[in-house]
Amino acid sequence: MTIQQYLHQTTNDFEAAGIISARLDAQVLICSLLKQNKAWLLAHGERKISPEILPQLLDITARRARREPIAYILGRKEFYGRDFLVSPEVLIPRPATEQLIDEIKALPLADQPKILDVGTGSGIIAVTLNLEMPQSRVEASDIDSSALQIAEKNAEKLGAQQIRFFESDLLQHASHDYDCIAANLPYVDESWQCSPETAFEPKKAIFAKDNGLIFIKTLFLQTPKHLKSGGFLVLEADPRQFDNIKKIAEPGFEFIKIQDFCAVFSKR
Repeated sequence: MTIQQYLHQTTNDFEAAGIISARLDAQVLICSLLKQNKAWLLAHGERKISPEILPQLLDITARRARREPIAYILGRKEFYGRDFLVSPEVLIPRPATEQLIDEIKALPLADQPKILDVGTGSGIIAVTLNLEMPQSRVEASDIDSSALQIAEKNAEKLGAQQIRFFESDLLQHASHDYDCIAANLPYVDESWQCSPETAFEPKKAIFAKDNGLIFIKTLFLQTPKHLKSGGFLVLEADPRQFDNIKKIAEPGFEFIKIQDFCAVFSKR
């Protein structure tokens, strides 16, 4: 089988499976095994795929046809220009979460702000903030010890080894003097329609009861005693939830802004 034949057949198979990015996914899979880029691939379409690689290529192709996310197949996902390790124990990073990083970088924080990433998962927020804001003191928590292990590996891999990771149910074991708390908690209601790929991700990292707001409600109750006066709470949620979130926040927080999937609040 040549590269061109593989791309043609696999694109058809992926399209039949309902994969919108069929050809791109086929290119990504074969590039990952050949350790080549897309430009090389397009220039060598007539080259035969070696017998040593073909069985592995067909295996990962079949996995993708079953709608397993490419990030889990390859074991990595790009976020904010960096490659992070991922596994089925953690949620796959979404591009929407990059907005949360942008909003925190734009906040009027102290010279050496203390920042907590609640529900860190793979560690993308904590690691990215530490690298983008090297003057900051970043901590990261998660209720899942398996997720924390992956987050720690990402911190080591990307050179953000000064982050303090700890196991905690939301803010149960957190300190009391943060300048900023960041949270990308589970917020998807189980009644919402999701892609088939979501079935491969940890449900506890995606879904939440009470219209997806149960953890966000608890976070707003816990945050006042952990955040400095004037400190910021920055969280990700679905835009259709923000009206309710603003009402939940009213007793102790001033609403600052909403940008895409990100909302910013300040402690009164």
